[in-house]
Formats: sequence, C-alpha cells, structure tokens
Amino acid sequence: MCHSERMTARHWWIGATTCGVLVIAILVITLSPEPVDRPYAAIVDAIVSNVRAVPGLGWFDYDWLERLSNVVMFAPLGAIVTVLSGRWLAAVAVGLVLSSLVEIAQALLLPDRTASVSDVIANSAGAAIGGLIVVVVRGIRARARRRRGRH
Repeated sequence: MCHSERMTARHWWIGATTCGVLVIAILVITLSPEPVDRPYAAIVDAIVSNVRAVPGLGWFDYDWLERLSNVVMFAPLGAIVTVLSGRWLAAVAVGLVLSSLVEIAQALLLPDRTASVSDVIANSAGAAIGGLIVVVVRGIRARARRRRGRH
C-alpha cells in the first residue's frame, strides 16, 4: 500500500463508524417485524412492471427485485470492510456471518418474515461485489501511479 493510501486514525474511525451505521441500518431493515417493502407495495409493483416492460426483461419479477435489493444493501458494507481490513475475503466473511445471523433471527423470532438461503447468498454476493469494487479501484489507481513513475 502506498504511503498516501495509509489510513490515519481519523480515516479509520470514519470508516468504522460508517460500517457500524450500515450494520444498524441492515439490522433495522432485515429484523423489522414485517417486510419493509410491504407499505410500499404499489411502488414495488410499479417498479417490477416498468422493468418487465423493457424488451428482454420480461423475466424480471418481485423475487429478482428482492435479490437485487439484498445485493445492493450489502455492497457498501463489503466495500467498507475491505477498505478497513485491506482484505476482500474479510468482506465476504462479514457479509456471510451477518446475513446468516439475520436469517436465523428471522426464522426464530419473526413469524411474518421468511428466512432463506437465497437471501444469505444474495447478501454475501453483495458484500463480495462491494469488496471487489474496492480491489479493482485500488488496482487501477496503483497502475496509474506506476505509469506516472510514483511509488
């Protein structure tokens, strides 16, 4: 890691705080007694209908929207964990553990929620994608620095 990329204590604190806020938001969304999209059913239906109207996307349905939402929800967490730890696999591990705990809690404590392995997979994939984005951006930046002759 180049000196300019080393995190100061302030940067680490900001990242850790942001990570904590994201985890709290994920827990509020995933552990609310009823699915957070239920009050917005008309909006969700409109989104699905509009996407399905695009040629070639007739296969898109509520289940796909939910999977995509799970991926998007965990991607920022994966990115921040990768920045903080310097390891992409840490993002995958955090995503997998947090998602598994959420699904277990839903199964045991929330009768109106449905726990599923596909949610764990989508959430973990989101964390992995967020982590991979950080890895790719770092690689591009390092390559650009090498081309300019900086170390």
